[in-house]
Amino acid sequence: MTKVMTAIKQNAFTSKWRWLILGLIIGSVGLSWSGAIDRYTTAYIDEALVQASSAFVIARAMNALISFLQSVTFEFSVGIGGSVGAGQVLDPLNDLVEQYSSAMKLAIGSLVIQKVLLEIVSDNIFKILLTISGVAVLISAVINRAFAAGYLGLFLLRLFLALLFLRFALVLVVAANGIVDQAFLHQRTENQLHILESIEGVNEQENKFTNPELHTELTANITELQQQAATLRQRLNTIPPQQRAQLQRQLADINNQIQLAELAREGKTPGFFAAISDSFSSLGDGIAAIKDAVNPRQVYQIKERLDNAVTNILNLMALFFLKTLLLPLLFLYVLNKGFTLIWRSNPGVVLQPVSK
Repeated sequence: MTKVMTAIKQNAFTSKWRWLILGLIIGSVGLSWSGAIDRYTTAYIDEALVQASSAFVIARAMNALISFLQSVTFEFSVGIGGSVGAGQVLDPLNDLVEQYSSAMKLAIGSLVIQKVLLEIVSDNIFKILLTISGVAVLISAVINRAFAAGYLGLFLLRLFLALLFLRFALVLVVAANGIVDQAFLHQRTENQLHILESIEGVNEQENKFTNPELHTELTANITELQQQAATLRQRLNTIPPQQRAQLQRQLADINNQIQLAELAREGKTPGFFAAISDSFSSLGDGIAAIKDAVNPRQVYQIKERLDNAVTNILNLMALFFLKTLLLPLLFLYVLNKGFTLIWRSNPGVVLQPVSK
């Protein structure tokens, strides 16, 4: 009697699991064709790409700003004339920004790869193969016990699980990563980006000229400065090396003036140079504005602001590393472990028809 009761309970337990697995097969095939998770993951990847691209643009802008400041040479008089270069004091910061830029490239690359793979596993071919495999498993579950428990029945079930893993593994990884990102990381990343964007000199200001005559004057000014620079270069090749220091400082000053004038003429003036374009009421005022635009105190103030942003840069690098590389790999590892456990088990036994 006890053996009979045990057999009945075991059959009831097996029957529940059998219907559960059959329901999961039907549900997974339906979910595959609905594309609900696919749409969510695609939207998340697109949003993450926009965010990572913004971070990369900021990195490029900071790199351009630092490179420009490194090219600036200051002249001052303290009894004896001398010059101070901003390059050396900005070199460590420039190295960090280069690493930050490389990290953003890596993050964008990771997101693009995920997007391409999502498009592949969301293709109709995967949906059709999963559907055919699911139907084969359902058919094997309703025919005789020997077939369902045999090698072919188990093979069909494992084939379905393999296709299910390929179809949904990356989708579930990206979906889980998106949920964690939206809950804990997204706003933190936005805050760090906002801090970097607010640094004076990083954002470009659009200041398009409405006065054609002023644009013409700037063009003539640039041409004149370029001619002066060419003349100085020729003189540098004809004088002894020990006499070149003064001319090199003058050439650097002219090159900086040319760069600022070109930015102002194009209406693309980085942050703290934005007011220059509004100062061009005449050619003389334009030259004066350019010469007064860059000074040691201003550069060191900008350097101080950039130094204060080091923590924000490091935070951004860590956040993007976490949400584009570490978390996806972690979720994929956990999902793979779960799939391995299912694969090594023998789930075919619960699909056997319940004995009478």
